[in-house]
This record gives sequence, structure tokens and C-alpha cells, in this order.
Amino acid sequence: MSAPRPRRLHLHLIEAPLRMPLKMGAKVRPTTRNVLVGLESDGDVEGWGEGLPRDYVTDEKAEDVFDAVQSAASTIAWPDLGARESLIEGLEHLADTLLPDHPSGRCAVEVALLDLGARALGVSAQEIIGTLARRLDIPPRVEGAPLIHSGVIGSGTRGEMARKAFKMRLYGLREIKVKVGPDYNAEFKRLRKLRRLLGSQADLRLDANGVWKVTDAADIINMFSVFNVSSVEQPLARGEEGHLSRVRRSARIPIALDESLISVEDARHAIEGGWCDLFNIRLSKCGGVVSSLRILAEARRAGLGAWLGCMVGESGFLSAAGRAFALAVDGLRHLEGSYDKHLFNEFLTTAPVTFGRRGIGEPLDGPGLGVKINRDTLGRWSQRHEVIELP
Repeated sequence: MSAPRPRRLHLHLIEAPLRMPLKMGAKVRPTTRNVLVGLESDGDVEGWGEGLPRDYVTDEKAEDVFDAVQSAASTIAWPDLGARESLIEGLEHLADTLLPDHPSGRCAVEVALLDLGARALGVSAQEIIGTLARRLDIPPRVEGAPLIHSGVIGSGTRGEMARKAFKMRLYGLREIKVKVGPDYNAEFKRLRKLRRLLGSQADLRLDANGVWKVTDAADIINMFSVFNVSSVEQPLARGEEGHLSRVRRSARIPIALDESLISVEDARHAIEGGWCDLFNIRLSKCGGVVSSLRILAEARRAGLGAWLGCMVGESGFLSAAGRAFALAVDGLRHLEGSYDKHLFNEFLTTAPVTFGRRGIGEPLDGPGLGVKINRDTLGRWSQRHEVIELP
């Protein structure tokens, strides 16, 4: 009898309504548009993966990613799923060859294969990720250590920010990312209030999303250093990375890369250029688990820090993949994601993937990612759907 293989691919373009519209500068986003991939093998075993195309991060549009996955699906050399080594090599091959211009599409396919293959083998996705990590000399995470997720405070009025900070402190969150804008004088006042509300022990890091000018960035960073900030993320816009080494030499706060870090090549350029101290690795942005592990390995070899971030609007599938990733590897400074209950009123997985008090995320039970598709929600959210028979 031949080993099980993926036999059918379900491709969805979903549009999910957010509980609260997301403010991105002058834009307001009421929904998230994601690409969802389901793989089906013999015996009706399923695996699901997700990608979040974002034109302002990876120059991707959801429709283009959907079309690219649809075109590529029948050309992929799908691995046999009866042996762990075959699955591992198949995942690595996808990272090397699939959709180089569409990292979110590659991520959706790869995570679906990870979920399916681990289910077929009767093991957790965390176990497979751990094997992939060891091949890159990334040590395993200390077993039993608590997994702590970060809270995020976005834009809004000072009163709105104060309410969010108060709720986070009551909930016991001790790691907080704060989005900051171009008006650094207004942000200084806001951060002063946030620091007071969050307490002196909270780990506070800032995300500028590339809004500061090269000439001002170092001075702004140093002005904010009085608030005991652990890092500043993406102070300059993508495309201005050549100036980061100069900013970094003058800054009194460690600098992290996000939008400027999409590929392994980006990681190597950043290391060679001395652009930053930390990497924000995101599964969808970076093209999936294998590519993210390779970026983490580059950071470790160069003595840089790293954390696992998320794209706003991830459903339980990417949250579950991120949690499995974080449970498998050592050395991540922070963990973002698992925001299901904070983002949506209904969920794409049968159980929402959300951290608990103090930001603690527990391992998810069961083989694969540990979550299953909620078909009722999928039916309401799906905007386009194709079923592709695989050779």
C-alpha cells in the first residue's frame, strides 16, 4: 500500500469582520482578508494553513495570492506523509521553491502541509517544528517554561489608550507593544501616561512602523529612552535601511526590524549592514515556518535577539502555528498573537486560540496544530473557493 499523500486542496479567500475596526494611520480597516488553504489526504485527514497578504508589508494583494496558489498547487511535488523524514524534506523543499514573490501564499500552503503531515504521523506540529529547528542548530525551548504573549496598544485618543492600559494591567499582562506615530511630542505625553498606568515593571517596546524621518529618528528614540523602553521597532520606512546603522550608533534603545525583514536574504543584509539589534519574525510575512526558522538561525549566529510577531487579523490557525513555533525553540524575546477573542466575534477554528491571564498560552491538545476548522464560520467568511485535485 502506498504512503498517504495530499490528494485535494481547498483554497479560500476569506473576509472576516473584526470586533473593532483597525486603525492604520489615516485608514480604518473593518475586516481582514486572508488566504486559507486546506489539504486533504487519504482517509479524510485534513490540514489547514493561513496567510495574510498585506500590500503595505509584502506588496501582496489577497486576490493575487489566491490566484498564485491556485496556479502552483498542481505543480508542487507533494511529499509522502507516512514518514517524518519525508515530511521534513517536503517542508524544506516548499520553503526553497514555492511562490518566492508571495510569502503569505507559501506560508498558507506550508502550514497546511505541516498540520496535515503531523496529523498523519499522529504527532504535534510542535514536534515537527522542533525537528526542523534542530537541523538548523536551534536548541529546544526549556520544557515547562511558561509561554507569555504580549499585549498591543494601537492608535487612539489618550483616554482610549488609558482604558486599554488599565485593562491590560488588570489582566496581568507584563509585556506591551505600543504603536507610535510621527507626532513625537504627543507620543511623549501618551507614553508618560502609559508608563505610569502600566507600572515600572512592565516591558514596554515601541513600534514606529517606519514613520520617522532619518534626520529625527535617533533624537526621538533617545527622547523616549526615559520611559525604560526595551526596543524600538522599524523606526525608518522600508527602503531606508541604509541609514539604520547610523541611527543605531546614536540611539540609546535597541532597534528591531519588521517590515524590512521578509526573507533570509533581508536578514543577512541587515546583519552585514549593522542595521539592528533584534528581528521581528512573522510567519506569514516571512513565508512560513521553515523560512522563519532560518531567519531565527541567522539572528542567533550573529548574536541578535528575535521574537515571533503576528499579522493583525490572524485566525486560530496561524495563532496555533505561532504557538507551536514558540513552544519548540529557545531564545524568543517576545511572543505576539493568539488574539482570537480580542479580534473576532466568531472564530474560524472550533475553539478560539487566545492567551489567558498574564498572557499565558498553553500547548494545544491533539495532533497537528491542535485546532479544527469551523465550517459554519468558513461558509460565512469565504468570498472565493476553489477545489483542486492534486496529481
